[in-house]
Amino acid sequence: MQSNAGTVPPNFDDPAAEVLFERHQGDTVNFWDADYERGAVINDLCNQYGINKWDIIVWLMPWLVMGKKEGVFNDLNLGMEIDPDSEDFMKDLLDMIVYRKGYYGNLFAEGMLRAIRELGEDKYGATLYRGRTSNRLPGKRLDIPISFASSWGYSYHWHGRGFQGSIDIAAWLPAILALMTSTRDSQCAIMNENNAELKEALTSCDWQLPDLYRSGIESEIFNMATGLNLSETDINNAAERIKNLFRAILIRNYGRTREIEVREVLPMLTYPDADGKTVSEEEYNYLVDNYYKIRGWDLKTGWPTRETYERYGLKEIADELEALGKLPGSTSADLSV
Repeated sequence: MQSNAGTVPPNFDDPAAEVLFERHQGDTVNFWDADYERGAVINDLCNQYGINKWDIIVWLMPWLVMGKKEGVFNDLNLGMEIDPDSEDFMKDLLDMIVYRKGYYGNLFAEGMLRAIRELGEDKYGATLYRGRTSNRLPGKRLDIPISFASSWGYSYHWHGRGFQGSIDIAAWLPAILALMTSTRDSQCAIMNENNAELKEALTSCDWQLPDLYRSGIESEIFNMATGLNLSETDINNAAERIKNLFRAILIRNYGRTREIEVREVLPMLTYPDADGKTVSEEEYNYLVDNYYKIRGWDLKTGWPTRETYERYGLKEIADELEALGKLPGSTSADLSV
């Protein structure tokens, strides 16, 4: 199927268009010199080994650079000089991790979050890196922890800090809001959240969709493939149903609450983005209130209401959660988990 997606020009009558399409200068992190060939080798090795490139390239390598520059690795003996700027070092390090060679190979094979926790988060996670500066505020230092841990064991992504740190607060705040209610990396705000669910369900292109100028394209693709005739509203309701069902699983199996979610993402917001901007606890909770209201989730617990579950055909889910005391207003609701 050939799509005309991308052929429709942006609508600059939209008052937000000028901001959305503005070129936004990022920060300078002073990690290493750009080297396409070295980067390609590391990418290829991650693919061949079948390991998470995000943990390696976006978290492990910057952590090694920042930690070395801040002098926290003086007692960390990897058996070789720490130098992520070296292709040979990265080859040896990946070999050590993949085959769990020695204490550190076995440690980092468990992922960055577990490794940092075992080593000691105060020193190996929270130590501030002082080599980051702002391009929009010349001469201003933007100190940030050497660990890019964000939420649920994942590294910064679309956070205005760390990797892809150049995006404006108007982009990274909704991204964090979406990440808060997920388990790993997610997309942006409710519309993109729903479209993220559809991309998983329809196995459509992550780069092409959603298409802001052809909002019904997911239903078009689904109908062409199945011969059914679901409207854009039908397909969006399906996404809402998926989101709320997944929400119920997190609540039932893992005791997910608003308090847990806000506590998971709030610390990163106290460190500056590329413009030096931060978000206070009060400001973020105001945003969470609005998000939960639109979702139809209880403001105190973060749990979908019975009305919300039933709106999307999930009455039996509401019944089960009520019996477990995990439905807003249920007499045995327990927020101690």
